[in-house]
Amino acid sequence: MKGLFDEVFGESNQEIMIWKKIGDGDAGAGKMKTVNRFRVDHEYVLCVFKNKDNVFFNRLSQKPDFKNKGINPDNDPRGVYKTGNMSKTEVISSIKGKNYYTVASPSGKKFSRQWHFDQNEFDRLNHDNRIYWGKNGDAVPSIKIFLNEEREVVVNSILENVGSATSASKEMKEIFDTEISLFSNPKPVQLIQRLMKFVTKDDLFATILDFFAGSGTTGQAVLELNKQDGGERQFILATANEITDTTPNGIVNDVTSKRLKRVMTGECYGGTKDFKWNKKNKPLGDNLDVYDIATVAPYSNEPFEKIDETLYGQEKLGVKEKIKWVCENFEGTQKTLEVE
Repeated sequence: MKGLFDEVFGESNQEIMIWKKIGDGDAGAGKMKTVNRFRVDHEYVLCVFKNKDNVFFNRLSQKPDFKNKGINPDNDPRGVYKTGNMSKTEVISSIKGKNYYTVASPSGKKFSRQWHFDQNEFDRLNHDNRIYWGKNGDAVPSIKIFLNEEREVVVNSILENVGSATSASKEMKEIFDTEISLFSNPKPVQLIQRLMKFVTKDDLFATILDFFAGSGTTGQAVLELNKQDGGERQFILATANEITDTTPNGIVNDVTSKRLKRVMTGECYGGTKDFKWNKKNKPLGDNLDVYDIATVAPYSNEPFEKIDETLYGQEKLGVKEKIKWVCENFEGTQKTLEVE
């Protein structure tokens, strides 16, 4: 797939993210795929752009994830915090570089270097007691990152705490109220949600296309994200209706559409509401249209027959050639004439 994208979009218009697919508490982690040297507990997410320079991922608001307990030596009423770096080191700071200035600690010690903020922002943070100067008030200043406060963070290429292979499989079993796996290697809703937030956080009317829909995770992720922020995003899912031992009527009929029906309405096609997911969650709502593309009527020739290409200096064309010609010259064939 990457080779195809290299050819179509160019290798420079791609970036790779890594999803840690095994959670720290997964009981089945020891059963995951292994090689001779180590356990494989990650997968890749390939990001492809038409023009990478024109794409900017949204910053995400989140609370810091402290692995260990924070500190609060100055009894800050906002609670415990970790300290974060807020400058380049003195050695690598350039006196002519951006945000190079001198600050003085409470004890009077001065520090000259390049800071991650301009001086007005530094003064604001200091005035709000968000800078830690060390136990004796003379250490290199660092910023306080409070455990109980959300902050805007840039997108990280390592995707952690967004569900695991085990949690995705567990949710599928709860939705279908079964102990067997109806679909191999489903993706967790949290993972797809995180990816969507990168590009649709502020676009509440976006349309998300998943051309390899599989179990329908993307559809559920869109519905849950809309419920969180009041969005009206839509999704288009396409997938082959593969028949397996556990899906005798095809994946679309036995998994994808059934999953979405259950999470949207809180009931199965047969009307029963007695499944585990329904006991812990509320229906997500919205509407679902399902089409078998093999039964959808092909395009009609009529609209193209009404276009007279000879009026544009073009010789008469066959239907396929005319479709191609209209697509390539759409603006020129869709002019509106004003009649007085």
